[in-house]
Amino acid sequence: MRQFVQWALFAGLLLAPVAASAGRHDPLTSDEIDQLREAALEPEKRLKLLADFARLRFTAIENARTPAPKKPGAESPRSLHDLMEDFLDVYDELDENISMYDDRQADLRKAMKIVLQADGEFHARLEGLQHNLTAEERKDCDFVLNSIVEAVTTGTAEHKKMQAEQEVSAKNKKRK
Repeated sequence: MRQFVQWALFAGLLLAPVAASAGRHDPLTSDEIDQLREAALEPEKRLKLLADFARLRFTAIENARTPAPKKPGAESPRSLHDLMEDFLDVYDELDENISMYDDRQADLRKAMKIVLQADGEFHARLEGLQHNLTAEERKDCDFVLNSIVEAVTTGTAEHKKMQAEQEVSAKNKKRK
């Protein structure tokens, strides 16, 4: 019973950062939140989901730059700035989950490969985005874009370091 309570608290902690952002719109859909809830005890699956959700947000950013023709009665598109904030929120959630699993001494070797692959993709896509922004887009999104670049750059360095630490830890466990 005690272990069940611990896992229930663990699952609650996983979702706390999502609930804490209630002051602003939640970048995750209810379906995505349900998927994350179901994967709470599976770091590899959960981190893959978050990386995929971040990819979807980045695709939305890219698509917002090439607007489709407006259909009558269609919802107005979200601003580029808001879409960038959504990406940043999801990427931050990914980082928070990595830290949480690491604190719980979970084996993240496979998960970190997935995350690092996403990091590489985000770097390349960010570079392309930065070079193709109009002067007006750059003005409107400068702060959030710089925040994204910093988050992905710092995150990648931390993720690489964590992956190396995970490999060393796994080798040490095998020796014992």
